[in-house]
Amino acid sequence: MKLQIKYNFTDLNTALAIAHETKEFADILEIGQLLILKEGIKAIEVFCKTFPDKKIYVDTKLSERPEETIALLAGLGVHYISVLAGAYHAIIRKACEAAAKERIHVVIDFINASTLGQSAMEAQTLGAAAVLIHRENALDEEANNLENDWQQVRDNTDLPIFMQGKINAQSLKAIIPLRPQVVIVGDAITRSKHPADEAEAMRKILADAKPIGPTF
Repeated sequence: MKLQIKYNFTDLNTALAIAHETKEFADILEIGQLLILKEGIKAIEVFCKTFPDKKIYVDTKLSERPEETIALLAGLGVHYISVLAGAYHAIIRKACEAAAKERIHVVIDFINASTLGQSAMEAQTLGAAAVLIHRENALDEEANNLENDWQQVRDNTDLPIFMQGKINAQSLKAIIPLRPQVVIVGDAITRSKHPADEAEAMRKILADAKPIGPTF
């Protein structure tokens, strides 16, 4: 299982400093929405130039203008971008087609999916490379539990699955048995007193767990 570390700060220098501390333990570096909103395209440019040997994921949550956006990000060296599951199918399909031409990957973000199973089927049909489950959605009182959410998605797609949402060393215990391809960790690493130590510990836990399904 791979570790993706999310750098979601409003200060670019802080994000870069923490990324330098933790990069050796991350398979993928994620530029969070807060950083994009604050610093714009500059944050993406700097991350791609500073960490040329790392895979870069940008939390774009696209819902419109996919071709122009993907062309712009691909030119900077981005590897993964997120597209909202609730976007029009035509938008998702165009995003996936544009991404294929640019050799980058579209991850369908289920944060606004109306039905997980249906969205999982649609993601594969529309040409996505992977899907993203938000663990915190399963923690809401009216939501299904994490295992049920996972099963709805896994039963309806062969795509790799990313998982994020308030993940720390403790909550990893519930996630490990599910074996997603990628686990995304943010504050538990980046805002801890010792980010590198936290990242190393999680990297070791995930390294011993093999994902179920396709490698990514």
